[in-house]
Amino acid sequence: MDVSVLLAIAVSVVQAQPQAAPPKITMVSVEGCASGLTLKSARPATIEEAELIVSPTYKLTGSKAIKEELKKVNGMLVRVRAELPDPPSPPAAKVGNATIQLGTDESVAQVNRRAPGPPSLDVQSVESLGRKCSEK
Repeated sequence: MDVSVLLAIAVSVVQAQPQAAPPKITMVSVEGCASGLTLKSARPATIEEAELIVSPTYKLTGSKAIKEELKKVNGMLVRVRAELPDPPSPPAAKVGNATIQLGTDESVAQVNRRAPGPPSLDVQSVESLGRKCSEK
């Protein structure tokens, strides 16, 4: 076989392999009280994000620089721009006596599970809103 024929076959095989779709990134803006690496009393910054921000508490992760910024605003109201790694699953629908939920792979029969920790946000930026958190 000619080298050019082998090269053409190799190129066609590489092109025939499907490319994996890049992972979907969900960015959100969330306001709340910074307490260490936790955001408490979290609420969405916009109406469009109300379906995504469903937990009152989030664990904050990020670069070393972001963690330093979070230390500076400890106890303050902040707005963070962050990636939501695990967006909430779609709501379930009740059909007769059955509940149907799309998009979940968890077994409902798991009874000896620990309560899950707070969901996490991978923080990209932090903005202080200039007020201390109110104690309730």
